[in-house]
Amino acid sequence: MTFGEELFIAEAPMAKSVSVQFLNFSARAWSHTTKDHFHDEWGFITADSNGNVTLMTTGNNGFTTYEVGLLSPNKLVLTLKDIGRISFSRDLPVEDVSRFISV
Repeated sequence: MTFGEELFIAEAPMAKSVSVQFLNFSARAWSHTTKDHFHDEWGFITADSNGNVTLMTTGNNGFTTYEVGLLSPNKLVLTLKDIGRISFSRDLPVEDVSRFISV
């Protein structure tokens, strides 16, 4: 399936209790063919000093995801590590997801 995805990433307020910087993440996805809206996602991104990145999201399709990856100059590659869904969402066969983000 081919779809478009628009990402919004912005600095989040610093959590003083843990001294970890997070970024707010949101995305919307649509069909390239029909332009129909697929879903929206919201979540947080954080990275350590070695470039290891974690993205945690929840979406209006009932999914919650946990993705990890490595940040390199001008590129971020994330791989799905875990996915959960609410009991009454459509049981779509999501087995593997990778995100390739270029700047």
